[in-house]
Amino acid sequence: MEQNWEAEQAPPASGVSARPPPPLTHEDNRGFLQMLREKKERLGVDAAKVEVRFEELTVEADVRVGRRALPTLLNCAVNAAQELATSSHMCTTRKKPIKIINGASGTIRPSRMTLLLGAPGSGKTTFLKALAGKLDSSLKVH
Repeated sequence: MEQNWEAEQAPPASGVSARPPPPLTHEDNRGFLQMLREKKERLGVDAAKVEVRFEELTVEADVRVGRRALPTLLNCAVNAAQELATSSHMCTTRKKPIKIINGASGTIRPSRMTLLLGAPGSGKTTFLKALAGKLDSSLKVH
């Protein structure tokens, strides 16, 4: 007795499927991607080629120095008061500029996988955000 696959997969009259579809496998993915590639080749559509170049990329941030750099409750209150006074031009700030990235130059070529290595706090995320144009407004890019 042969079962009719079409009839088995048809949803009931209520429109709600009685059981979920079978899970996708790696072969399903591979087949779909192969079909997509063949269709692009037939249509003559090429993959976008983007090259990213950067020269003398420098990113700076203003940071507090000295005892008030530590985030204690008292320091936070004093720093907030000083920021308010600085914004109304009543006093000057004690922040110093620090370079997170200093004079980086390079090229990231299309169709290449790029590995970015560095110690924690070395500026990897800042570098990637600078290339993407998504840096925080408090950081200065030169």
